[in-house]
Amino acid sequence: MRVLAVDTSHPRGAAAFLREDGRIDVVRLERSAFHLVDLSRAVASLLSPERAHGALVDRAAIVTGPGSFTGLRIGMAFVKGLYAGLACDVVTMTSLELLSRQALPAGLPVAAMIDARKDEVYAAYYAPEGREVTAPRAVAPAAFLGALPRAPAVFIGSGVLRYRELVTGIFGAGARIPEEEGHAPDAALLARLAVDLRPLAPDEVVSLEPCYIRPSEIRLKPLKGVRPYGTA
Repeated sequence: MRVLAVDTSHPRGAAAFLREDGRIDVVRLERSAFHLVDLSRAVASLLSPERAHGALVDRAAIVTGPGSFTGLRIGMAFVKGLYAGLACDVVTMTSLELLSRQALPAGLPVAAMIDARKDEVYAAYYAPEGREVTAPRAVAPAAFLGALPRAPAVFIGSGVLRYRELVTGIFGAGARIPEEEGHAPDAALLARLAVDLRPLAPDEVVSLEPCYIRPSEIRLKPLKGVRPYGTA
């Protein structure tokens, strides 16, 4: 199965392509994941060898969030366009679950934390086997950490990097924190996991929306003095 995985939830997004022979290539976006042209170029570079053989994508996997509001919209629109053009399967995974899967080999509970700004994190807590214990939410880091069991755990995500002192202050040596480069969602891992995920039904693809958790601040405001068309 040929799988294209896209992550634009992180400020520096990535795309990964899993080929039928098991080889996998990854391209990280040179600039912010906000730029659709960067994502298009990254995917084109990944697929160019396959296109020469008349083969493209059997399945597309997308990180639905939480994360960058603009990046999530761009990634979602790109994958929906891929689905419309190639009729490929579409599968999804949240950024928090993907982070937890990256930490599962440690055999410990996982606290996934993404910096949500405004002194909050998007966070969820997972059992050692990957079961979700605490549902994803936007919360003050001290409140999230204070409610967790005082037991060794892996702490992963951009929120951990930002609030490392708070994490280690509460959990001490029990806080297992990966190296800095291990705190972004792993598009290559998503591509491999995607093989076993349930494809969305056509109506689910059409209605698919980013997992924001917290409402976007972007709102359409009516122009003062402008009446809807057809009104007096």
